[in-house]
Amino acid sequence: MQYKKDEIRLKILLEAEKEFLEKGFDGASLRKIVKKAGTSIGNFYNYFENKEELFEELVKEEYTNLIYFLKNHNGVEAPNFNDILKEDQWKTILASTLYEMIPRLSNSFVLLFESSKGTKFENIRQEIVKILKEHFIEHMLDKGLKYLNIAFADLVAEQCLNGIIYIIKKHKDVDVRKKLIVEHLMFYIIGVMSLC
Repeated sequence: MQYKKDEIRLKILLEAEKEFLEKGFDGASLRKIVKKAGTSIGNFYNYFENKEELFEELVKEEYTNLIYFLKNHNGVEAPNFNDILKEDQWKTILASTLYEMIPRLSNSFVLLFESSKGTKFENIRQEIVKILKEHFIEHMLDKGLKYLNIAFADLVAEQCLNGIIYIIKKHKDVDVRKKLIVEHLMFYIIGVMSLC
């Protein structure tokens, strides 16, 4: 009997992801979600308290991993690029380090950034762009750049985030996504390093 309950819960989550991606949290219909999941509104409440809890269940792991990554990426021991003679070597090492560090980055990431209006996550885009901008500025100053245009830092942070969202939406294969996201991040990292 437990298998049946888990199966219904999973169907609700799968249909909710589709509905939220298509219509956003505010526009999503709980009735449509449960109907497509093959259950009833009454039964839905055996699994989730409300639509917000359902949305949170879909995004909480991605959110937690993203925040952890952004707050702890400086703690990862990066290779000393001055000790590596060939440019291709340090690019390979950096790509490998990034590949291991980045979170899963699934459709939940897109839900967070494009479908969360009306939830407690609705301001995440501004929060993450602010963190990315601050990291960008911090790393530029660490590398010795004396003048930094704050508007440019905003632009780079927005573009970086938009690129990740584009990759996730365009490519369904997880390995392809991760490789492209690493290449995308490498583009920004190497670009920042070349400005110094």
